[in-house]
Amino acid sequence: MNLPMANWLDNSRDDALVIAICGTTEITLHQFRYDVTSLFNKITLLPNERWALCFENSYWFTVALLATLYCQKTPVIFGHAREAVLKEQQHEFDGMLTDQLLHLDCQNIRITDHASVEAIYHPLPDWSPNAALILFTSGSTGTPKAIVKSVECLDIESHWLAEQWNPCFDKKDNPLIVASVSHQHLYGLTFRIFLPLSLGIPFQAELMTYHEQLQLLPKSCSPIFISSPAFLKRIDTKLAPILCRQIFTAGGPLSFHDAQSTRNALGILPTEIYGATETGLIAYRQQSEQQQAWQFFSGVTLDMNSDKTFTVYSDLISESNGVLMSDVIELFDDKRSFYLVGRKDRIVKIEEKRVSLTEIEQRLISLPDIADATVLVLTQNERVNIAAVVVLTDDGKEKFSSATMASFNQKLRSDLRHWLEPASLPRRLRVIESIPVNPQGKRDYARLQELFL
Repeated sequence: MNLPMANWLDNSRDDALVIAICGTTEITLHQFRYDVTSLFNKITLLPNERWALCFENSYWFTVALLATLYCQKTPVIFGHAREAVLKEQQHEFDGMLTDQLLHLDCQNIRITDHASVEAIYHPLPDWSPNAALILFTSGSTGTPKAIVKSVECLDIESHWLAEQWNPCFDKKDNPLIVASVSHQHLYGLTFRIFLPLSLGIPFQAELMTYHEQLQLLPKSCSPIFISSPAFLKRIDTKLAPILCRQIFTAGGPLSFHDAQSTRNALGILPTEIYGATETGLIAYRQQSEQQQAWQFFSGVTLDMNSDKTFTVYSDLISESNGVLMSDVIELFDDKRSFYLVGRKDRIVKIEEKRVSLTEIEQRLISLPDIADATVLVLTQNERVNIAAVVVLTDDGKEKFSSATMASFNQKLRSDLRHWLEPASLPRRLRVIESIPVNPQGKRDYARLQELFL
């Protein structure tokens, strides 16, 4: 049975149902109800309306998510829990729920302990039909954009997944959701939290960070692994193979080689998911052959625009005029499958000029001293600037060691002037060993931004 979020805590399921596994401890629905109610009682009378949820542990995150929504307050979910960046984003929230030691100038409640199940249980109030939460885009073109997601949309999304892959969630096989991606992004939120709780199957509360951790899972369970290309390409093929019930991956296309390596190591071809924070699920594929096409989910339709871009529509998108796809695709004649060609340019406006962040990165990487680069938009004192983070070649490192940061940046700007307008030239620079990525395998713009604070 696929339950909407409003019914996750009701009496239609057994009190002894295991909801989550924290370490070696099984947490039952009975304990879950008490934990949510305990937090509800702490925050319901507080004046704070927008609560930032910053958790490493997915169980405590889920407790906070439900308690906040039952209070008819707004959960605010950033894609990170970096204190310096949160301080810059503090206008987006007025309270924080966390399992970490974060020090911000707002109401801050730390949650790490279970409520006593000996206390008298007071039922929670009726669920709001308008329940919604706020997620943020990655910030690849500047300041991360807030996206309001209704709980109804997330319920529909988990229902689509349950219908599409129903056999792999059969409880007689003891399925267990394990993940190497964070619940702080839509993909992790849907697959790690909404999907298992809607189906009544347990999820592991801690994040998987190494392939070896999969080897330590109980032999009695059937792992459903929620992962990313960044993790799967690091799979150690020398380890003894294990059998996963299902593997999902998102955050970027998986190479054919990595798909086959994953099957050899984990027993099944991974299913790739294509979507975005703004759109939710769009398409999926399993690479049984090279150049495997993507298939749209049955609830997704799209229109071609006059400039050959596409607008996507589905019940997961609240905007009646749909959402413009951020990637270039090659649509098949059947209108239900496509090849993913690549990303469109990341365009921002600076000094009234359209600036392509993609072009700046490409121009930087074309320079002989630069091995890799990324650029971001910084807004400081109401002024918007381009900042560059670069990884140097061996020759570049040698030159950098005998120069100041200012002179090295000046040389880069001078080289880039051959191709770029003044508004596109990076004004600030950082040199690092490698570009940081998050557990989803995407560039970690929160960590990049932190380099300039």
